[in-house]
Amino acid sequence: MHVICVGDSTVEHLAIKEVLWCCPQEAGSFCKTIKLMSDPSVQNLTEELQVLTSWLQQIVVCARDFDISFESEDFMENMAATLNGDAD
Repeated sequence: MHVICVGDSTVEHLAIKEVLWCCPQEAGSFCKTIKLMSDPSVQNLTEELQVLTSWLQQIVVCARDFDISFESEDFMENMAATLNGDAD
């Protein structure tokens, strides 16, 4: 089971983690959260969605938990490292 949470609220990311921690996980289950920018401009939201679209297949098949934020200055590097298996 791969659960992917994409949104701009920290609460939704915490909630999905809590739900998954409370349920027994099967081997090979992963929780992936991607925090979008809070209150983005239309241009920023468009860019976020373009990045997500380009990486969606890699995000789905990635065999690890991760928690990444578009608000991070090094988002692109973090995402690339995570999807390439270089992140801790």
